Amino acid sequence: MVKTIIVIPNFNGERFLDKCMRALEGQSTKDYSIYFVDNASSDGSISAIRAFQKDFPVEIHLFGKSGKLRFCEGCEIRNPLRRRRGRKVRSALK
Repeated sequence: MVKTIIVIPNFNGERFLDKCMRALEGQSTKDYSIYFVDNASSDGSISAIRAFQKDFPVEIHLFGKSGKLRFCEGCEIRNPLRRRRGRKVRSALK
C-alpha cells in the first residue's frame, strides 16, 4: 500500500502536464500514486494523462466527470478514493 496519494484536479491543463509530471518524477521517493480528477476537459489532457499512465514509474489513476462542474465539484476526490481499500479520505475543499 502506498503511503502518499497525490490528487491533481485538471481542466484543460494539457500545457501544464509535462512540467507537473517531470517534477513528480524527480522526487526521491517513489512510494506514491497519482490520481487525476478531470473536469470534462476539451483539450488533449486526457490523451496526455493516458500516455503518462503507460510510461510513468508510479501508478496513475484517472477519474473523469461527464459534464462541466463548478470548481469544488470538479475537484471532489472523496468518492474515487473511498474505493481505494476503504481508507478514510477527507477533502481539503469544503
